Amino acid sequence: MCGTFDGVEGGKNPLSTYVVLELNVDNTFSLKKTFDLSKIECRGEWAINDDVIEIRCNNNPVLSDIEKALQGGSYIEGTLKIKVLSKNKLKLGNTVLKRKK
Repeated sequence: MCGTFDGVEGGKNPLSTYVVLELNVDNTFSLKKTFDLSKIECRGEWAINDDVIEIRCNNNPVLSDIEKALQGGSYIEGTLKIKVLSKNKLKLGNTVLKRKK
């Protein structure tokens, strides 16, 4: 399942958020959500079980506080579950992410 996936959270809404998920071979990941001039980022480790990818954000308190300050107080924390729809499509919440070519 390694690779880069992207999609738009919020559909065709002008206030939508661009989402990029990079799943690396070494089971690390990067999740970025970009809206207008703001960017929220989460890094950590991922694992797959059946048709669900579980990503765990790095919750190092010092790093988290620095990132929160730099990102205007917004940060993705905890564990997120991503449904595998196919080898080229994932679903994060209501957002479908497609593999980038």
